[in-house]
Amino acid sequence: SKGKSPTRQEKVSSHFYLNIGAAVCTLLGFIAIIWSKFSRDKPHFVTLHAQVGLFAIVLVLSQVPGSAGLAYPDFIKPYVEKIGGFAQAHKLHRLLGFGTYTAGIAAFVLAFYSHFWTGAVDGAVWYAITAAVVATYGLVSAQILRLLKN
Repeated sequence: SKGKSPTRQEKVSSHFYLNIGAAVCTLLGFIAIIWSKFSRDKPHFVTLHAQVGLFAIVLVLSQVPGSAGLAYPDFIKPYVEKIGGFAQAHKLHRLLGFGTYTAGIAAFVLAFYSHFWTGAVDGAVWYAITAAVVATYGLVSAQILRLLKN
């Protein structure tokens, strides 16, 4: 038998905690990259992959306070009224989330052109992985864009 479907508040809370988990993982990954660059005396943020990745990291980390406010609306109620209410805040959150997801995927795909990746993966495997990432992005984007229309 099927279990009980989660309530909207349970879904919102899950989304919020998953965003926090993603932000923590993003921050830990960023720290590992910085540590690696410093330890090998390599330059920082010189490739397009690195610059887009940094932009994506800033977006991920900036999503946490916004999603906290939407998960626990009593904290931001006075501010939300200034931008047109919670419906407008939710739409803005979706739009920024989609931009964040897009920047992350762009950085991910740009990594496929790095010396490390092209030295380790080539031929059909490279195309298959790239196609899988792009296809997944397309499917998720279609769902998000459908939500953004509402």
